[in-house]
Amino acid sequence: MDGKQIILTAMAAAFGAGLAAAPAQADATADFFKTKRLKLLISSSPGGGYDTYARLVARHIVKHIPGKPSLIPSNMPGAGGVRMANFMYHKAPRDGSHFGHIQRGVPFEPLLGNKKANFDALKFTWLGSLNESIAVMFVRSDVPINSIEEAKTKTIVLGDGGGDSQVFGVITNNVIGTRFKIISSYPGSSEARLAVMRGELQGMSALSYASLNTQAPTWLPEKKIKILVQFGLRKHPKLDPKIPLILDLAKNKDDRAVLETVFARQKMARPFFAPPEVPGDRAKALRTALMATTRDKKFLEHIKKRRLEINAIPHTEVEAIIKRIYGLPKPLLERTRAELKERPFVSRVKLLKVKTADWKLQKKGKRSYIVFKDKKGEELKLRIHGRRTRGKIAGQKVRGAKAVLKVLKPGMNCEIRYVGKGGNAVGLNCG
Repeated sequence: MDGKQIILTAMAAAFGAGLAAAPAQADATADFFKTKRLKLLISSSPGGGYDTYARLVARHIVKHIPGKPSLIPSNMPGAGGVRMANFMYHKAPRDGSHFGHIQRGVPFEPLLGNKKANFDALKFTWLGSLNESIAVMFVRSDVPINSIEEAKTKTIVLGDGGGDSQVFGVITNNVIGTRFKIISSYPGSSEARLAVMRGELQGMSALSYASLNTQAPTWLPEKKIKILVQFGLRKHPKLDPKIPLILDLAKNKDDRAVLETVFARQKMARPFFAPPEVPGDRAKALRTALMATTRDKKFLEHIKKRRLEINAIPHTEVEAIIKRIYGLPKPLLERTRAELKERPFVSRVKLLKVKTADWKLQKKGKRSYIVFKDKKGEELKLRIHGRRTRGKIAGQKVRGAKAVLKVLKPGMNCEIRYVGKGGNAVGLNCG
């Protein structure tokens, strides 16, 4: 065999080996996933916008993952998403079996001075984001203000629905000069929205337009609320263009730079991620599956039916946004931290409590409710939530409806803690 033939034979062998390697790697990836039950963690409470998007992804993504594994979505709310981010960074398996949907502002919490955010956002395995978001601040139609300018002289009580909601309210107060009183620590946007409906709040400090359109689709058409400002890098095309964009309210270029730093997160509004150091082939499979899901016909039908929005960006763009914000000049970041640190108008929501042995259980489909009378004698029906209701019953710590219903017995004297009418039983202490 001459030299030329030797080279050709070697090239053919290498080419054949390359063809064989790709299917082998793909098979190894599929073999891993098909033996796993994946977990999709959701860093918000059930019923809100993040929960809705995540559960729709959970229904459709598995058919796009090699090996078509089973998947369980699970809520892990707490600290505006920081709790779940800490778990993913420190405790979750790094093998590709866990991934999550998190509030858009959480990656920037360590940068902006949140000491509870114990993670390096640049090391997470970012998978992509479902859309860009424009959020809105709104008040009920009966509230006596019609503009942000009026809120500089009047104190209006707004609810913080978790995630970015408090941050957006605080930055509006501190940079624009408004005097909104923000009631924080509602478990999620759905609970804050219920408080608005009950008249306990005059509005919400921030809620994405997509979530507003899904959770309360009649509020705008029936003029039940007034939108005061839009939060994002651009105005929403479906909203009245006269509603101001927060950036346009800045008094000078330095203020605008602070606002742009805070609201850059709106471009990556629905991010999905996995722990650090996920093997490359599995990370690629999850990224590809997420992007394929955003083009899936049945997924898009569900998105349209729920009046949601999709404008997906890949992991590379999410990573670029995070890197850009972490690389901003130090004086700008220090000013932004300072503006977010001062929160004189923020207070926590107070839980209501009733002690009674005169209660009963009701069932409606798969849901269970505890029915009792409050201190004014009004009958209340609160849901015993599948994950969020917790407490101690007959000396036993319990969490979630299944555990509660196993030990809760008629005639027990119970202290029932809740946010308000129509919501969940947050705590049950019975004996």
